[in-house]
Amino acid sequence: MDISTPPTIPGPRLAELRRGYGITRRALAERLGLHRNTLRAWETSHEVDVLRSRRYLAGLHELADT
Repeated sequence: MDISTPPTIPGPRLAELRRGYGITRRALAERLGLHRNTLRAWETSHEVDVLRSRRYLAGLHELADT
C-alpha cells in the first residue's frame, strides 16, 4: 500500500462521487456484483476500508468511462 493512500475514506464521500457521475447505486452494485444495500451500507458508513473503497472507485470509474 502506498503511504499516501489513506487507510479509510468516509462513506458519504463515496456517495458524493457516485452522484457526481450521475450513476445510480443499483447500476454500480450490478457492476460490482453486490447488492445495492451493501453499497448503501458502505456509503452511510463513517469509514470505508481501503480495499472496499478501491473496489467501489474502480467500478465507478469503469461505469463513468462507458
